[in-house]
Amino acid sequence: MPTNKPAPLPEPLRYLQPFANALAKVPPGELNEDIDPSRLESALRKRVRGLDEGAAEAELEKDRDLLERWLEDKPDHPAHWIRGYLLSPTLATDLTQPAELPPRGPQVSFVAPEGWKVKVVSSRLDLKRGKLIGTIMAVDEFSFDLMQRQHELWVGPPGLEVRREVQTVRHGEVSGKKYVYRQFAPAPWKRVEYVLRVPGGFVSAMLDAMGADFDEAPFEDKLHTVRVSGPT
Repeated sequence: MPTNKPAPLPEPLRYLQPFANALAKVPPGELNEDIDPSRLESALRKRVRGLDEGAAEAELEKDRDLLERWLEDKPDHPAHWIRGYLLSPTLATDLTQPAELPPRGPQVSFVAPEGWKVKVVSSRLDLKRGKLIGTIMAVDEFSFDLMQRQHELWVGPPGLEVRREVQTVRHGEVSGKKYVYRQFAPAPWKRVEYVLRVPGGFVSAMLDAMGADFDEAPFEDKLHTVRVSGPT
């Protein structure tokens, strides 16, 4: 994978340099339409901020022309990808419209046991305490039913000593199924998964200690606090 920084862009185009540097780290064969342009779009929005569509088009055309001239003797420079992006006929229109906000998904709340770290991610909480990691993720009712069927139909992999325990659980207004998976050979391993109906919706939850044994009781003592809010 390329690691060298590309030649610096002309001074008026330096606002594009961070994205060009990022493109330089991508193998040439992968510089295609699958590249995420969000960082480039953000830089271009700042470039035309406060301009109407006509003025924005004029500024972008000026930058595009400068970039094209500068790239004439640099056939391998990653900024050719930026040039292609600047050729979009609707670019000025798109950049002078308010940016579309990503759809807001459901939010999960949980009062974690003391000493646990909680990271809020879209529609999910990531949990950690020492080697023990976990997640609580909001799901819709279809996924809630599907996950239970998948767990019930689980068959252990051949050649490994793996067992599954299924329990019906209830913690206050939270109820559902708990699945404990244990591997005894060739190496011990444990994973606990939950598929739960909670106030506001449904969640799937998981605990895993990367091969080490663990006690899920402190986590379960707080399951009654799980809530889902917002659109599902």
